[in-house]
This record gives sequence, structure tokens and C-alpha cells, in this order.
Amino acid sequence: MPVADLAAAQSEALQALWSHLQQHGGRPAGPPFVRYHTFEETETDVEVGIPVAAGAVGEGRVTAGELAGGQVVSAWHLGAHDRLGDAYANLQA
Repeated sequence: MPVADLAAAQSEALQALWSHLQQHGGRPAGPPFVRYHTFEETETDVEVGIPVAAGAVGEGRVTAGELAGGQVVSAWHLGAHDRLGDAYANLQA
């Protein structure tokens, strides 16, 4: 998706996920997350998710999945999406 559309797309995805959880009795087990598979200057491949306490079911655009366990590095970015590349550069330094 175009980086310029990230904020609106993430908002739409989170609304869809919360609605899906409510409709199916799902319980969040942590805060929502955004996972970037790629992040280029103008386009990105992004996944938005909410951890759940028990097995989840997918439907339509919402899919159930599981992230593999293991070590992770994370960072908080506070600011505009067009500056998100700076946070990734810091993680890779």
C-alpha cells in the first residue's frame, strides 16, 4: 500500500478487528500491533493485529494466525508516518 495511506488504512483495519472480536466474543490479550513486512520510501507491506487470549476465528478480511516465538527487537515511534523510516534505520544501525 502507499505509505501516504498508512494512517487511514491502519485505523480502518483496527476498527474492523475490534468489531470482529466483539461479534465473535474474542478477548484481547495485549495491545494492537502493526507489523511491517517491507517498508520502502513510497510503499509498504503491513499487517495489523490484536493478540487474543484464546483461539481466534477469521472471516472475510480478518484472518486468524500465530506469530512464531523467539527474540524480537521493538521500538516506539511517536510522530508522522512519513518519518517512520527513521525508526527503522535506528533499529538496523
